[in-house]
Formats: sequence, structure tokens, C-alpha cells
Amino acid sequence: MTPRPTRARIVSISIAVVLGAPLHLGGCAASSYHPQQAAPRELHWRFDNGLEVHGSAGKVAGQATWDGLPQATRCVHEAKVEAETARAQALTGKVLGLSGLVATIVGMGIFLSNITLLHAGTPEQQRGQAIGAMLFLSGPVFAIAGASFEGVSFTHALDAVNLYNDEQRTRPGCARAGPK
Repeated sequence: MTPRPTRARIVSISIAVVLGAPLHLGGCAASSYHPQQAAPRELHWRFDNGLEVHGSAGKVAGQATWDGLPQATRCVHEAKVEAETARAQALTGKVLGLSGLVATIVGMGIFLSNITLLHAGTPEQQRGQAIGAMLFLSGPVFAIAGASFEGVSFTHALDAVNLYNDEQRTRPGCARAGPK
């Protein structure tokens, strides 16, 4: 008969898997491209460890939150609406992703704190295991939903930049409003 793993070993392996996996998924890169013939108030894309929108004065917004994009596209209403949607979707994605991570870690902690290796445990421990398992299993669902929202935010940001670039030359007020 093989020996059962100890509680400390189960906890350490579980923590290593949950916390170590994201470290292997990240990467670093930067773009050195600079547009040669961008119009004075046109927005363009760059990649510097994440997508960024740049204007003539420099970085306008980044993929993390798209915060500066609604202000930069404010003179083209359709573009501003898309930019605000991008910002809201990015924030929702971040909240869901963080909630998923927290639920997974807390659920794993509750589950593991109620494990009894030698017998079935008390009804309270069994309830704790059930609650912990539900949190642990629902965490990735929240994280995946968050990633989906963040992905959708990019399409709205892309639409905002394209709408702005297409329309800004023909809209009254854009010449003086332009991205800052």
C-alpha cells in the first residue's frame, strides 16, 4: 500500500500549481515601429508589453484600462462611445479575473483546512469541503469570464481608434480638440 501524502504536501503542491501557472503564461515584447506618415491628430497602435494607443503627443491609453481613450476620441461621438465601452469592459474583466483568483485561492484554503485523511470527518468539515470545492471550481469560471471581457474590450478600443481616425478630419471641433 502506498503512503498517503501529508496535508502540508497537498497544500504546498496545490499552492504551487495555482500560483505558479500564471508565471509561465506571461511574456515580454516591445514594438519599435513608429508610423512614418501619420496625420497630425491621428491615433496609432504600438506594443510595449501590452497594446497602447499613441497620438502625436505620445501615449494616449494602454490595454490595461484604456483610460485615456474616451478623452482622446471625444470629438467623434461614435468613437467615444466605443472607447467608453472598451474602458468598462476592461474594468469588468479585471474585477472578474481578480475575483476568480481570490475565489480559487480561498476555496482551496477552505477545502484543504477541512480535509481529514484518516476518516470521513464531521458534518461541519464535510460542509467546509463542499464550500471550498465550490469556490475552488467557480474561481476559474470567473477568471475565464474576465479574460473574455478583456478580449472584447480590445475590439471596442480598436473600433474607437478606427472610427476616430476615419472621422476626425471631417468633424467640426476635432482640429482643436484632438488627442492630448
